[in-house]
Amino acid sequence: MVPLDRGHLIDYVVRETESLPLTATRVLVPYHDRSIAARVTSLTGSKVIPVPSPSDGTGPGIRRLLNGISSELIALTTCDLIAPRGALSKFMLAARELLGTEAPRCVVATSSIDELDPVPIYVHASNGMVTAYGKTAPRSERTFAGARLMNLAFVGLLLRSDEGLTTDTAMMAEIVKSYPDAVLHIDVDGLFDVDDGRALSEATKLTKEDRHD
Repeated sequence: MVPLDRGHLIDYVVRETESLPLTATRVLVPYHDRSIAARVTSLTGSKVIPVPSPSDGTGPGIRRLLNGISSELIALTTCDLIAPRGALSKFMLAARELLGTEAPRCVVATSSIDELDPVPIYVHASNGMVTAYGKTAPRSERTFAGARLMNLAFVGLLLRSDEGLTTDTAMMAEIVKSYPDAVLHIDVDGLFDVDDGRALSEATKLTKEDRHD
């Protein structure tokens, strides 16, 4: 719920994913927090389902968020993303065209590496297919940009992943190794996550430039 210009940082992600035919929006929230779900509800026309979760790692959090989902297409993003207006929406629509298969399939958004990011999630790819992924993967000029679109079969892979993998990144890295054709990528210009003061300043500037009064 970081304030940004006239709204909040989370507003961008919610509005951009409205380009998809959403039936429900699940939001991973801390216990006893009602403000995040309330904000999302004010911005989307889909049913909002808060999923309370302790701070026990992204792996368990992702499993709670995806457990019980039955939709054919699932968009999964962090809430701290920002990009020029329409960039994330265009990614979601393009990714949807690549999911016409019953086999497990996920399309991740990627962007050029931010040299100031202390722990980038490196992405290596060949002909659009991701061949290596993760914080411990060899250095790459391309990194995961925080958003992905997947089909229900891929959700099954995530939920069946080894519970010893305690982070979402480790789960994705293992799937890339075990299922070579399961993960694709699309580069999204200007998409970045806001995790420090420098990035927040850039996000504020971008929001003001994109605003239509």
